[in-house]
Amino acid sequence: MSASNEQAGASQAAGSELNNELVREYLKNHDDFLQRNPDMMDYLHISHASGSAVSLVEKQVSVLRERNVDMRHRLNALTGNARDNDKLYEQTRALVLKLLEADSIDALYRTFMDSMANDFEVEHASMILYGDD
Repeated sequence: MSASNEQAGASQAAGSELNNELVREYLKNHDDFLQRNPDMMDYLHISHASGSAVSLVEKQVSVLRERNVDMRHRLNALTGNARDNDKLYEQTRALVLKLLEADSIDALYRTFMDSMANDFEVEHASMILYGDD
């Protein structure tokens, strides 16, 4: 970022009340600020829960680790849901294929009820047919 852009950003900040949100926005838009101004690191004190000061890098690593754990938990939950959905799809597909092979209403009913009890582990099911016969 050029010096004129930084000066423009500084003058905008000077024209309005400086607050946490403005500082946050500036640092998000100028993520290399601390690299270009390493002396500012001397003024930053980010404390652990224990109260001792730690480096910004250490704090970032800690935050990234927490996010990583959270993402792994989310991924595991999504993977489990995907497995369940795949199993349900396969069971439904097999049921539809069996139903298509039924040659009578009685065979259709028996196939459906057997599949509900055995494949889907449903205790109670009913089948309602609409049509002329």
